[in-house]
Amino acid sequence: MMTIFAKFYSYLLHPIVVPVYLLAHSLFLPVYSMQRYNNDFKLYLIGYIIVVIVILPLLSLWQLKKFAIIDSFHISNQKQRPLPYLLMVVLYSFSAISLSSIAGMHYLIILLFAMSAITVLVLTIINYRIKISAHAAGVSMSLPWFLLIHIIFDLNTTIYLIISFLVLGIVMTSRLVLKAHTHTEVWLGASIGIIGLISLLFM
Repeated sequence: MMTIFAKFYSYLLHPIVVPVYLLAHSLFLPVYSMQRYNNDFKLYLIGYIIVVIVILPLLSLWQLKKFAIIDSFHISNQKQRPLPYLLMVVLYSFSAISLSSIAGMHYLIILLFAMSAITVLVLTIINYRIKISAHAAGVSMSLPWFLLIHIIFDLNTTIYLIISFLVLGIVMTSRLVLKAHTHTEVWLGASIGIIGLISLLFM
């Protein structure tokens, strides 16, 4: 039963979908910077990002598996991770550039994808020495993200921070239950995700 739940949370909170969740939350914040966008535009934007950072990577993984470049969609083999990771760096960077070309787009949303690209790039580099949990890195980004929203928009995000802590704990535990990572690997992943986005506080 624990394994079933661990797999469920690993898929639900896969690192490639976390930025989509954060984007959706940000677009519907009760502040003028976000409310000036109409709902049709918001849904279009979310759909566009889903295509770029979720559907395209999945199609790419399917091709990589088809040509035996990777063993599985989980990319559990450390040596097979650099290429898919670099693909995500490109797609996150493309998303940031695309969003920056939209007139009036809030800089916070652009930075979300720019920092996602940098975080994955860091994971790619460190991966040559040790396999780090991308799940933990992806989910942990939500902690400084909600802190950033509190600072920029003066909104109370305490409940979101608490939920983020709980979700991060669930994800880290899930990766350990599935024996996908060691304790060191999940803690390193969480640290990289937090440091990556918290750097925005000093920009």
